[in-house]
Amino acid sequence: MIENPINRYVCECVRLGRIDRGLSMRETAERAGIPLGTYSCLESSQYRMSLENLFRILSVLGMDIRAAWPGGAEPSPMERVTPDFIRESVARSRRERPPRADLDDILSVVCELYGFKPEELADRSRLRERSEARSMAACLMRLHRHLSVVRLAQRLGRDPSSLYSGRERLEARMESDRTLKARLKRAEALLQRRMNFKSKERPAQDRTERRGRGDHSPR
Repeated sequence: MIENPINRYVCECVRLGRIDRGLSMRETAERAGIPLGTYSCLESSQYRMSLENLFRILSVLGMDIRAAWPGGAEPSPMERVTPDFIRESVARSRRERPPRADLDDILSVVCELYGFKPEELADRSRLRERSEARSMAACLMRLHRHLSVVRLAQRLGRDPSSLYSGRERLEARMESDRTLKARLKRAEALLQRRMNFKSKERPAQDRTERRGRGDHSPR
């Protein structure tokens, strides 16, 4: 996380400017030519905002750089911040944030890829294909750093060190085994398809949650 206060200020002005214009993160990222994951990290100040990216984003938002810079001559979006605005911004940010894979997603994809049932991954068998499937799950975990191999080990009843070493062996094999490398690509594609489905499903879940709370206000 970037701790530079100026960076935080600039990124927050960008976020508020985007929300003020009714644009989603996805729309803004696409128009600015920035990958969605990178844009999300920029806007939340996890990455340092470069001048190149800042000018791209401000061009999409129709904002002058003075409106996003401390002490700028133009009014800053920060001046419009109120408690209600903050609450609505947090709720909207949650709805717009791309869904992240969880452990169940990883295991479901691996089971689909290898034709196993979840309980078969957790058995004590040392059959090569099942060991490979467990190592493949550990490889996918590396791509999603918010997930822990330790949790995967607990779920499968394995020692974490065995999954780490299995992952290293599998990655070494991929350097010369095109079929294995293609299998990892296939697993990534299946996982992305699953995340896309989650993304489409979430608005309906949000509406259900709001009805449960008795909140019928328009969004």
